[in-house]
Amino acid sequence: MRPVMWGIAALALLVFGLHLGLQTRWAGAYFASLAERSLTDLLDRQVWFGSVHLKLVPLGVEVEDFMLGGPSPNDPPFLTVRRAVIDAEIVDLQRRVLTIHEVVVEEPRLFLDFIAPRQNNLPKVGKRSGDRPRKGIRSPIHLNIRHLALAGGELRIAQRRLPLEMNATALNAELSGGAEDEVTGRVVAGNLELILPKGNPISAAVALRVVMDPRGMRILSGRLGAPDLTARLKGSASWAEKEWILSLIH
Repeated sequence: MRPVMWGIAALALLVFGLHLGLQTRWAGAYFASLAERSLTDLLDRQVWFGSVHLKLVPLGVEVEDFMLGGPSPNDPPFLTVRRAVIDAEIVDLQRRVLTIHEVVVEEPRLFLDFIAPRQNNLPKVGKRSGDRPRKGIRSPIHLNIRHLALAGGELRIAQRRLPLEMNATALNAELSGGAEDEVTGRVVAGNLELILPKGNPISAAVALRVVMDPRGMRILSGRLGAPDLTARLKGSASWAEKEWILSLIH
């Protein structure tokens, strides 16, 4: 056998070995431990992964029983997910670009609690925890998702419960750090379908540019295109005053 063929065979065996190695229980446990430490450091919250399964061909990860805790150990969890499956296509760590074929999230439970003025249970990204500085978003993160599905979820705001069901295609997002504790985001969805209360679906194309901080959120600019409505969006939300303002401009 020629050296070139030996090289191809060795490369194939290496890829096959990596594929089998990533699917072992040890690899999943190591990734879960690394992700828990990184997210805990970034968000200053307790983070748990029930189990993590990795695969190399195609590149992907499956997570079961994920939980992001509240501000204190005695508070209800901020987010729980029964199961999430991510199939990635391209990961460019140097330019911080991630292209994902599909994301399926089953039974996400998101709890928002605006306790009192200037108090809420939102994670604080990039702030300080005691004497230990936490790493914020230093350079933009680009995310491209061909298909995103949230199934069987629930959004809880104080005592009110709303369905959390969504399908989105051609989703592009960019996340970057802003002034002090701000996070700036840009989201574009070519087709977004939301399930409203009482099971009523709505489909639209959406583009938003927002700024979030511990005090609230501002929609700097936005576009909404639906079968019966085309409009520009602007608005704001204040966690402290529990006030939401949204303007539609035809």
